[in-house]
Amino acid sequence: MSLLVDVTAGRGSFTLEVCLDVPAGEVLAVLGPNGSGKSTLLDVVAGLLAPHRGEISWKGRALSTATGRLVPPSERRVGLLGQDPLLFPHLTVRENVAFGLRARGKRDALARADGWLDRLGVASLTDRRPRQLSGGQAARVALARALAAEPEVLLLDEPLAALDASAAPELRHLLGEVLRETGLTTVLVSHAVLDAALLADQVAVLREGQVVERGPRAEVLGAPRTAFTAAFVGVNLVPAGFGGLRPAPRASRAKVTKLRFRPAAVVVSEERDRRENSWEATVRWLEPVTGGVRVRLATPDHPDVLADVDAASVSHLSPGARVWAHVPAEAVQPL
Repeated sequence: MSLLVDVTAGRGSFTLEVCLDVPAGEVLAVLGPNGSGKSTLLDVVAGLLAPHRGEISWKGRALSTATGRLVPPSERRVGLLGQDPLLFPHLTVRENVAFGLRARGKRDALARADGWLDRLGVASLTDRRPRQLSGGQAARVALARALAAEPEVLLLDEPLAALDASAAPELRHLLGEVLRETGLTTVLVSHAVLDAALLADQVAVLREGQVVERGPRAEVLGAPRTAFTAAFVGVNLVPAGFGGLRPAPRASRAKVTKLRFRPAAVVVSEERDRRENSWEATVRWLEPVTGGVRVRLATPDHPDVLADVDAASVSHLSPGARVWAHVPAEAVQPL
């Protein structure tokens, strides 16, 4: 049994057209840039937006169709958590977490709320008001409230995007533990590849309302097969013949159409590199990555290439600089 989303939906001129199947108990990460349709997808599943075509079903039971919302949002047992905790300012932390349970007439609402606050490490905040919480604390309370309502499906809309550099890793780790323990069927939308790498079983990549790649986490993130996905997850995917690149010799004689290699395999230097698999390029921009600097290299008539270099060696890599790039043959994977 699974969560099946096979719909066309949209707002204004934007159209989302997806077919996704999330097995019960698994986490699907939906990646994509801003405007790709991630939040629209969650709104359709939550029942906040009706599809123009198709159906959303959970364990074989239709939740929405093009003819109407068959199950109201409040009755779907679908929890939705976004960037903004949206805690009720007039209620205490404990009352916020117990709110959904009380609305359903649960007599032990406060006890259950206490249990989740303790599990998420914020039991000491029980009597505080939302204005007295830090961003990370508010995010934990919001997660406790979503989980205390006992959803069967959990929708997470960039829940870590608004947190600072110290709070986000802590909540990501905690969220991973909770999802593994509860076995909640989850759809997590994000623009951060790290969220998918650490939390998901399956990954889907959205672009302009369409699913351009879908599969197991390791396959999509480690071996993307479309140029868009490769660029989004930080892997180089170029056509065969790019820059004279050649992979190491192999036994297979299958026709090679694309070459894939990681940014960490690219060596960048100021002086001409006369080794095989070297080409001249122009630096477009630089940005920080874990452990160093990522450089985008432009080559005429070819896709840009990403290179990860040590932070101590970037003094000559200002935008517009002409450099040489090299990739060892053993680091080039033919496709």
